[in-house]
Amino acid sequence: MQSMLVGSLVVALAQSVGAQNVSKLDAPVRDEFRIDNPLGRSPCSFWNVLAQLAQRAHVLVGFENTPDCWPRGGRVLASGEGALDLTGMTARQALDHLVALNSTYRWQEIDGVAVIRPVAAWDDPTNMLHRPTTAFNVANAHVHEVLHVLLQAVTPSLFDPHTDHKLSSHGARDRRLSSKYIRMIEQWEKNGRRTNPSARTLMDEALAACGSLACDGPNDLSSPALIDALVTVAFPGGTMLDALNAVTRAHQSAIWQVGYLGNRADIELSTLDFWGGQSGIPTAPLVLPQTRR
Repeated sequence: MQSMLVGSLVVALAQSVGAQNVSKLDAPVRDEFRIDNPLGRSPCSFWNVLAQLAQRAHVLVGFENTPDCWPRGGRVLASGEGALDLTGMTARQALDHLVALNSTYRWQEIDGVAVIRPVAAWDDPTNMLHRPTTAFNVANAHVHEVLHVLLQAVTPSLFDPHTDHKLSSHGARDRRLSSKYIRMIEQWEKNGRRTNPSARTLMDEALAACGSLACDGPNDLSSPALIDALVTVAFPGGTMLDALNAVTRAHQSAIWQVGYLGNRADIELSTLDFWGGQSGIPTAPLVLPQTRR
């Protein structure tokens, strides 16, 4: 009898540990799961698709654009557009499906973050994200300030001294919408254009919170954007990619994107809440490898 009880406890403990180790990427995405269809869109718009997936499945992602693409902001899936229906899939299955549709990219899970990069970037020793990055510790800081420290920790440093007029986009806050956006949606509806139901819900919430079209979320300093949540990051050292993932995990609602323009790169952090704001920082000029003639 005692051996049976011990055996039962061992099985129960194993099941409990296994449940705790299940990745969020393998959790079923509830209800309807629709995102932009990447086929037929601009080669530089793949981030929109990934941002929608991350926000819908609530998973952490990191994305590196191809060398000719600058970071882009995400966009809400508009009703009536040709969407990709992933209903019934997990986030992992959805990511597998997306890279099958666009063979430019390959993805892998790294410490709980789904990292999507150009295939060639993964094995390129000169790639910026492979640069060694020394350990750093930042406590109760804005993610933009953490990015300052991160870029200075990269070897050689990628920090470009600058003056920050603001630390984030300070977009719509606390799920409020600016009066300009509300008027835009109302005009669409007058013209007979179908409005994304989620956007309509947000507009209703904004009106309920503000009481009139005069309310403008970005000017309300009492409601900070989600991207402005303070974080504590203890990075033990590794690559620049590892450091970006550490920032994302520390925030828990931020996802990162890297893009390029000429010999510069730009890092953008946005949130799993579409209206949560974003924060970005350019790097110092990159020393590009010389090509042999």
